[in-house]
Amino acid sequence: MRILLIERLNWFSLLLALQILLVFSPASNANAQTAVIDSSTMYQTIDGFGASTGWIEGNANLNSSQAAAYFSSSTGIGLSWIRIQDCGSVSFCPGGYGTTNTPDLQTLKYAVANGAKVLISLDPAAGDSSQWSAQSTYAVNKLNYLAGQGVPVSEVSPINEPSNGNSFTNSDIDGLVKVMGPALSAAGYGSVGITIPEWESQFSTDFYSACLGDSTCASYVNIGSEHGYATWPFASGGGQFTPAPGIFGSRHIWQTEVNDSISKTYTCNGNQLAPYDPSIADGIAWAENIWDFLTGQNGSMWMYWNLESGYSPSCNDGLADNAFNPAKRFYTLGNYSKFVRPGQVRIAATGNPQTNVYVAAFKDTTTGAFEIVAINANSNSVSQSYDLSGLSANSVTPYVTDANNNLQSQAAVAVTGGTFTATLNASSVTTFVSSGGGPGAPTNLVGSVIQ
Repeated sequence: MRILLIERLNWFSLLLALQILLVFSPASNANAQTAVIDSSTMYQTIDGFGASTGWIEGNANLNSSQAAAYFSSSTGIGLSWIRIQDCGSVSFCPGGYGTTNTPDLQTLKYAVANGAKVLISLDPAAGDSSQWSAQSTYAVNKLNYLAGQGVPVSEVSPINEPSNGNSFTNSDIDGLVKVMGPALSAAGYGSVGITIPEWESQFSTDFYSACLGDSTCASYVNIGSEHGYATWPFASGGGQFTPAPGIFGSRHIWQTEVNDSISKTYTCNGNQLAPYDPSIADGIAWAENIWDFLTGQNGSMWMYWNLESGYSPSCNDGLADNAFNPAKRFYTLGNYSKFVRPGQVRIAATGNPQTNVYVAAFKDTTTGAFEIVAINANSNSVSQSYDLSGLSANSVTPYVTDANNNLQSQAAVAVTGGTFTATLNASSVTTFVSSGGGPGAPTNLVGSVIQ
């Protein structure tokens, strides 16, 4: 009896120790569920990711190596779009450069050489209908100039932030597009799309319904664009998308500008911008913002404001500081842009399989290759399982951005019976790439992340 009692006590102690380990283990996943990736359910086609050259083309030009770091999918993060915010009328241009020059020409040339497309957002001074013809002529002349310099424009926004510093209304945009659309077509730019309205807080103010409700105006518009300031840093599943359901029809939704900081303090550049934050916490917040836009709004293209900070000392408005030292958001954006290429489609995925873990998945419908982007916003590592439905791979290669890694490839993870399990590092973004052995981490910027 005494021996039996001791054995029972030993078993009890062992069970108690195991329970304690399960409860307090730092990688515990008591509430985790498998992330199901289902390729039979397809959502939007991805147009890409990008950034702008700065306010009225005011930033320093990139050199060839820097441009490759931004726009090459092999040695960079593979941004597929570059946006220039142009003055929109000769009278509004600093120094009167207008349609006969563009300060960011070298950056644009390098971006195009690396495969990027160009979006030009015009910023005319007023919504006065007497100016619409002149503004349309300006747009044509600008496109002529850029085309002559080897920089074809793929998309035009006739007005950036319609009521921010100018007097455009919903009906004004309808009128302007009906003048600019025919002018572009007559000049041979009928294939160049027009996007509206690029309002600063998503679609929270109606600058789109007049045009989209007018069949003539609507015929020239192929994209509905917004700026993402209303949902920074993270709106948790759908943001503040307010237009009436179906108002954009089959048109793609783009987010063409956003920047801010977690601290919501604005002590840089005369209290207009937040101070530079290169941290992984900032990088994670931006990765969540992208996830929210892609999965909550079915967005097709996401853009940060600046390629690099336009101010000294550096503010938080660039993917890199003004000396081209990359912030962590440069790399967490790259977890999407480097691998999720234009033309791929988003497929169904369990979006929030455990606390503070967010998942999105994409596939190439031609090759069957796929990517899974997983964000772990927890301060501890977690184990996450994935169940692949309709996808085929023997292994996936993880590319990790965290406090110590910048899009670094890791050992391939075997896929067995259509499933795999991998550890997500603390405060990390991981892209699992089905093809394996993909491109390396970006190179050729000035320095490493400033911690």
